[in-house]
Amino acid sequence: MNIILNINRKFSFLKAGALVTGNDAEINPYKHAHLLIEKAVLKGVRVYTNTKINGMILKENQTQLFTETGHTVHAQAVIFATGYEAQEEVKDKNAVILSSYAIATNQMGDEAKWHDNMMIL
Repeated sequence: MNIILNINRKFSFLKAGALVTGNDAEINPYKHAHLLIEKAVLKGVRVYTNTKINGMILKENQTQLFTETGHTVHAQAVIFATGYEAQEEVKDKNAVILSSYAIATNQMGDEAKWHDNMMIL
């Protein structure tokens, strides 16, 4: 349900109003990403951090990735955790971005008037 608020009554800045919606979330993105990686590792995913890929061969059920240190990684599936760049890198009609989010802000001081820790876009 959308509700129109008088923002200057609830926040530390002035605007005429806004739409407020539910089902949002507040997370620590660094911690969230690392917890997702930990869960994936527990399910058998092998993670290669800080690994520069110099080349790749992408086939239907087999992928080969070539690292700058001369190693080859063989996999049935690959997850490129790089953001939008992955779509440009892979150029595969079957490769799709399922979701991507990027939000950055300076930390608000404790004295800031911020109603219910709402995210404002």
